Amino acid sequence: MGDCGGDKAEQLPGGLFFNMMMSSPARPIRPLLRTIRPSRTLRPRSFSIAAAPARSHAEGPGPSPKDGVWHVRISNVRKRGALSLAVLESLENQLLEINPGWSYNPDWIDLNDVEGSLSADRGVNKKVKAVILSSEGDVFSSGHDLKEMATHDRSLIEAVFAKCTDVMLLLRRLPQPVIAQVQGLTTAAGTQLVAQCDQAVASDRATFATPGISIGLFCTTPSVPLARPLALPSKQSLRMLYTGDQLSAADALTHGLVSHVVPHDEVRDYTQELAASIARRSFRTLVLGKWAFHRHSEMPTIEESYRFGEKVMVANMMLGDAKMGVDAFLAKKPQPDWE
Repeated sequence: MGDCGGDKAEQLPGGLFFNMMMSSPARPIRPLLRTIRPSRTLRPRSFSIAAAPARSHAEGPGPSPKDGVWHVRISNVRKRGALSLAVLESLENQLLEINPGWSYNPDWIDLNDVEGSLSADRGVNKKVKAVILSSEGDVFSSGHDLKEMATHDRSLIEAVFAKCTDVMLLLRRLPQPVIAQVQGLTTAAGTQLVAQCDQAVASDRATFATPGISIGLFCTTPSVPLARPLALPSKQSLRMLYTGDQLSAADALTHGLVSHVVPHDEVRDYTQELAASIARRSFRTLVLGKWAFHRHSEMPTIEESYRFGEKVMVANMMLGDAKMGVDAFLAKKPQPDWE
């Protein structure tokens, strides 16, 4: 979690609770890191990491024209990536910049006109096929800036949590898949960010926690994505929430909070590689698939999900991209070069 108020927090950069965690032995829920060997099978043979140069924060967020990947960054090194109101507003603005003019509603994709729904005049940026969410420094995010909220100004606290929810919903609703690049400690709302992303690549040094219970502040908003199947099983989520214990990168992989664990020095390149691999796929199919996945996962019955899935599959088969892909497969030709 972020900074706590008071003089002691001033003397301990990164927040009192962060330093409490760093100064006490970690209590991983089930250390399995030695058994994890990250798979390298996703690396496309034609992929070149050198073709995707890193962008500095001074350059601002944006896509790499060669690979269709947009970078969004948490920039708050001095406070260990704490999610202050200003940082949350910056994240929201970076995410909104990806698709200028696009706005979300549950039915923004018309299954009778998928091509029209994804047309340029709807504001969807077809040049961006994947998004990487990363942060600067050794910590991914220490959660909300508690020092900012320790004023107990109700209107400010309401604004912080409302903006945080806006960011989380935007990550879920964004047309493009979002990948979290996690290099180190991640707590509270930082864990919430990771859980909300479509994929997460973690360093083998990364740890995850929802430690609010230790200071009398239950991590209720972080529990929202943790309670859903895309993140952790409910009992594992509740153990994190009830105890505040840290989850190792290996256990986060085992329980589904992250999708990949790699050696610390490789986390940046591997995340870029994963994003580039996704970006090689059909843009229309990716966007339709992400939208449909989240729509049917929220439906109350399995029959409704299947009936909805039927319509999506029919609409997908009518797309030119599906025709190209199926024809290439049947002719035993290489995957098409999608737009």
